[in-house]
Amino acid sequence: NTATLAVTPSAGYSINAVSGCNGSLTGNIYTTGAITGDCPVTASFTQNSYTISSSVTGTGGSIGPASQTINYNGLASLTLSPDTGYHIMSVSGCGGTLSGTTYTIGAVTGNCAVLASFAADVANVYVVLPTASIGGTISPNLAQDILSGETTSFTITPDTGYHIVSVSGCGGGLVGGTYTTAAITGSCAVAANFAADTF
Repeated sequence: NTATLAVTPSAGYSINAVSGCNGSLTGNIYTTGAITGDCPVTASFTQNSYTISSSVTGTGGSIGPASQTINYNGLASLTLSPDTGYHIMSVSGCGGTLSGTTYTIGAVTGNCAVLASFAADVANVYVVLPTASIGGTISPNLAQDILSGETTSFTITPDTGYHIVSVSGCGGGLVGGTYTTAAITGSCAVAANFAADTF
């Protein structure tokens, strides 16, 4: 006759191998070959491991590691690193908790993902105001909120029959039709001036 045995892993474990008595495993049922004498059946198990992935929505910082493998019921921790002038706005996923810049996940029981987002510090945001005289346009043409230490660019376009006379402000420079500011350290204005072509 043959014998059948149920092979049942504990929570957080999977069947690694089952052998003995010339049998075979289907699902979690091990069926021996025809029994002709005493013989042992041996089962071994492996602890499950899961992947914790992390990512950032938008800009302003990073979270890491991007991916890590954690054993069942293990702990995982991730570090959030805001860029200069930014702070952590939110972090969620995997049932973790945030303390300072460390996000800790306890008792990992499956694959999961952590999502973080950052926001600019209001105190470090300055307004750059673009203006243009008659004869052309500056784009974008609305006030721009720029983080301290960053630069911004504007496209300067003369109307037909006009040319660029000068573009100035915010310590920038004009290359072709693009005006790029210096690193912004305070609110400032960029002014584009045009003049009619003469023949």
